[in-house]
Amino acid sequence: MILAIAAGLISAGNYYNSFSDRLAKATNELVVLPKVKEVPFRLGLDLQGGTQLTYQADVKNVASADRRTPSKARAMLSSVASIFLG
Repeated sequence: MILAIAAGLISAGNYYNSFSDRLAKATNELVVLPKVKEVPFRLGLDLQGGTQLTYQADVKNVASADRRTPSKARAMLSSVASIFLG
């Protein structure tokens, strides 16, 4: 329970601090809660748009009849990606 409260204060510290300020102002500084450190939210590299993945296939040893069906390979890669990425 204590860990959940601590995690909530860390992730939503700015909301807690603004509540604490409003409470202190509403009670004429009678009730003053301690402030928590506000941790800025950082996006991961994938959400910042900093990654790109390019697939290239070596088809030298593939029969020419099979080379004409890249949509099957694309569909297979798409299904594998959806399994891992949801």
